[in-house]
Amino acid sequence: MRKVLLGLVLALAPMMSALAAHGPHLTTSITTANPARNEDGLVRVKLLNDGDADAYVFVTHMPTTVGKGRLMNDLFEVVNADGEEAGYLGQIVDVARNKADYTRIPAGKALTLTVNIPINYETRPGVSRISLKPIKFESQPLDGNGTTSWAKSDPSPTLEVWFTHATPPYETFTALLTGPGVHPSAAVECPITFSPQGLIDAGKALEEAAWVTVRNNTTIDGQGRITYHPDERWGKWFGSRTEVPPEATLSSGNARATARVMSIHYGLSTQLGLGKPPIIRCDECDGYGPDTRAHIEHPGILSIALGDYSKVSVVLCPSFFALKPVGKPVSQASILLHEMSHFPIMTALGVLQGTGDDGETTAEALALAKSNPYAAANAANNHEFWFNNP
Repeated sequence: MRKVLLGLVLALAPMMSALAAHGPHLTTSITTANPARNEDGLVRVKLLNDGDADAYVFVTHMPTTVGKGRLMNDLFEVVNADGEEAGYLGQIVDVARNKADYTRIPAGKALTLTVNIPINYETRPGVSRISLKPIKFESQPLDGNGTTSWAKSDPSPTLEVWFTHATPPYETFTALLTGPGVHPSAAVECPITFSPQGLIDAGKALEEAAWVTVRNNTTIDGQGRITYHPDERWGKWFGSRTEVPPEATLSSGNARATARVMSIHYGLSTQLGLGKPPIIRCDECDGYGPDTRAHIEHPGILSIALGDYSKVSVVLCPSFFALKPVGKPVSQASILLHEMSHFPIMTALGVLQGTGDDGETTAEALALAKSNPYAAANAANNHEFWFNNP
């Protein structure tokens, strides 16, 4: 009896294998021209249909790039040499289903796409491990809100690439400010034609570079006293680089500016669980003049002082993303940080009120830093210019 069953199983095995292989099936892989020294950041992604029927992949489900090489969705896993997962810098695009937006991959054929990883992920110098997440594909294109059967490819094998350059924060943040993408978890009230999450991400990129500067120039003595030693860039916008502020008093401009950068950092980041970004609105200019592009509205200082900006609105004109910021050192991202510097902050000595709008031009901000560092620390444009002027 056992021999009969074994023979039946062996006879059915080819048939079961054929049934399992019926239909489209995608396998994926990633290669690069020079993995040991990748200078351009480019990788090639191959989607191979090794099934026996056509596969259809919707435009946002594949590593499609738009604009200046930005992905339409977060489709890769990128781990830097330090073991940290690289942050995603591309778009999150939600597009209505349309048959014209599918790409057909015939059975036995492959589609190859080129993606610039450092433009879309925060890479650092050294070996990065890159893999493509499972790609969703379907047996026929879908129109409207109907349903169809779909499957996913297996994750691609991991590719190790030595990137010679880190993602430059002052170059990549500008790419975050365009496109139709809206991150689904963002607390935003802007039309989908804008990119408010991109604005927040761009602000994070600038602010992270600012935080590194503060951290690398701060010392803590054995008694827990914190001292900030200004560098040349800091001194340019907030006062003399040779003047060391008194510990714990926050009486000097340098110390106040340091505290404010730390506050914005904790407000925008996820460190300590305080990353609760402000609501972004794109619906109002009235009452602030026709040239006003942004202002803030907040109900009180307590939540802001604790790093919770989720009840605060940064209000932008409807044309904010279409307008070119005035002046070379200004960007939409730094305008967001300018507005956030208006928020009060909590220190060990109590609450500091937010910045004012003294020193509107670059020349005025520079002059303020030379004549009155205390005033420069309390001027929003000094913060904005410093954030965006490496």
